[in-house]
Amino acid sequence: MIRITHPTKVVKGSITLPTSKSISNRALIIQALCEEPFTIKNLSEAEDTQVLKHILDSKPAIADVGDAGTAMRFLLAYYATQPNGVTLTGSARMKERPIGPLVDALRSMGAEITYLEKEGYPPVMVKGSRNLNNRVTIRSNISSQFISALMLIGPAIKGGLRIVLDGPVTSSSYIDLTYNVMYFMDADIEMSEDGKEIIIEAVEYEANYFVVEPDWSAASYFFEIAALAKSTDIVLENLPILSNQGDSGIVDLYEAVFDLQCSAEGKSIRIKKQARPLGIADAEFDFTEMPDMAQTIAATAAAVGVEFMLTGLKTLRIKETDRINALKNELEKLGVGVEVGDDWIKINPPLKATGDLQFNTYNDHRMAMALAPLALVADSVTIDNAAVVNKSFPGYWNELRKLGFIINPGS
Repeated sequence: MIRITHPTKVVKGSITLPTSKSISNRALIIQALCEEPFTIKNLSEAEDTQVLKHILDSKPAIADVGDAGTAMRFLLAYYATQPNGVTLTGSARMKERPIGPLVDALRSMGAEITYLEKEGYPPVMVKGSRNLNNRVTIRSNISSQFISALMLIGPAIKGGLRIVLDGPVTSSSYIDLTYNVMYFMDADIEMSEDGKEIIIEAVEYEANYFVVEPDWSAASYFFEIAALAKSTDIVLENLPILSNQGDSGIVDLYEAVFDLQCSAEGKSIRIKKQARPLGIADAEFDFTEMPDMAQTIAATAAAVGVEFMLTGLKTLRIKETDRINALKNELEKLGVGVEVGDDWIKINPPLKATGDLQFNTYNDHRMAMALAPLALVADSVTIDNAAVVNKSFPGYWNELRKLGFIINPGS
């Protein structure tokens, strides 16, 4: 437990972001499938990525991903191309996160997958083959990671793979990210004109030197900090303003709703307050393409007094925690009204509680990182399980200190 304060509420400094775990995880699967070795520079130090790397390097008979959801989905598809049987398992929470649609898809291709406990959920035993069927249909309105997992193994399947998408696609920006990483590694991949099929030829990945860029998901918390501070001048080092990461869309949202001004300076981005506030009283946004940004935006809206309707949040129910309920529980401690539905959250200001606030993280790294900046509008913020940020951003607390936050052990 830690206690966070900020004496001046003025933030100024340069931030070093972690590299993208989403890109890193995709690159690791490609590296494992590639016939020739290649270097991945700036591989993410996030726990999720390091867990995936360790499993791919050590080739265990029992692969335990812990809380790493992406590793679970990507490894499930990867092992479907490998002849040796592997048991794939995870934490108690991971065993509550559904994998049924991906298992069904892989089984239809010929992979042998057996549920070891609850039907539709980990743990599973997987035994695969490179001689899988070349056509698969998958429900595309549940998790884009299921689709990305299938895409990544396509070049390794004899005869290639044609993926038919059943229904509207959730978080298509992550599918685009997978496409771009694969394309860089010389995969022969294309989307059909109607967007309902992904066609991947049996062309092996090329061993190209690969560099991972900084993580836009991690950058979002500093946009929140900038919006909450009395005065702001933050430089996000080496962050490309033009990026294939869907979360880079956060720039337009913070400029339009929260009065920030963002500019490219060389290879970095500078964030300042607008000279004249735009004064938007309420807003609405569909987060289907960047669901991981919902917690950051909800916390920002609650703290600055913007009525905000967040929609497109279907996948938040099956993340590290039920993020919709978690946000309601924690943001109500600010005294704001929080209404929720199956896939939406509405923030109803004004902010009323600004004393000493204590927040739960629900063992969710994004809850911890989205709630910590609220120390800029409160006397102090206490966060339980501060180490949970290691899942995606191990250096988060040190970067906050660069901006004048004081972080001490809580009581």
